[in-house]
Amino acid sequence: MLNSVSPQVLVALVTALLTAAVTLASVFLTNLNQRKTEEAKFERNKEAEHTVFKREKLEELYLLFSKWDADLMSLSYFYLSVMTGEAQEEDALVSASKNQLSEKDCLQKILMMVNLYFPELKDSFNEVLDARENVWQFCSKALPPGTGAEDFIQTQEEFRKTGKNFMEKIAELTHTL
Repeated sequence: MLNSVSPQVLVALVTALLTAAVTLASVFLTNLNQRKTEEAKFERNKEAEHTVFKREKLEELYLLFSKWDADLMSLSYFYLSVMTGEAQEEDALVSASKNQLSEKDCLQKILMMVNLYFPELKDSFNEVLDARENVWQFCSKALPPGTGAEDFIQTQEEFRKTGKNFMEKIAELTHTL
């Protein structure tokens, strides 16, 4: 059968087949390269979006904590006037609630963000909660005799330092993104 086909037709047929094969191979290689480029671009975009998300959550956590911390310090200062006998406890609580900066469930939101998004901050935040508990012990009626305003102020300062340390850790984490 090939003997009956003229050499020119055979050459044209082989040339057409080779051209088609080279074209198909070129298209395949181009598509493969394009796919790899798109996958790399997708991964970069995904990482960038994740970084933006984490940064926004850290900023939100920082602001929530700042307000919560300020509210606790404010309440503590109002309570100091109760300890020194300058005010009644009910009056101090009313004054503190009028000056509240944080929103309702602020502590729960902070805990959620730390637990869900930033477990690396968990130990530091637990230190804050422990320091807060030390301050709140002064607000209970069962203080040991001889415990006074100076002890309360010192405990508040420890709480403040712990809170500042937590905020610095948030800032450090932001810088690593």
